[in-house]
Amino acid sequence: MIGWLADQVQQVFGGLVGGDLVGITLLSLMVSGLATGLSLLIGLPLGTWLALSRFRSRGLVLSVVNTGMALPPVGCRPVRRVHALAQRPAR
Repeated sequence: MIGWLADQVQQVFGGLVGGDLVGITLLSLMVSGLATGLSLLIGLPLGTWLALSRFRSRGLVLSVVNTGMALPPVGCRPVRRVHALAQRPAR
């Protein structure tokens, strides 16, 4: 599968920039595939358990999970802004 994908990417991008673009693209696809697979292996069983089970602090756990899903798009921008401001040279 990876060999076929490498050949396809090579045909599309090989003449444009060179072999570096193909290597970068393949590495990106492999890292993304691994991250997706690991997320499925961990998240699917835990999500199924959380959806089907009933326990005392279930509402708290659901709140933490839902908050965690909202943080990356909302919470990262202010952190980057503060970091950028901290990197400015003093006047």
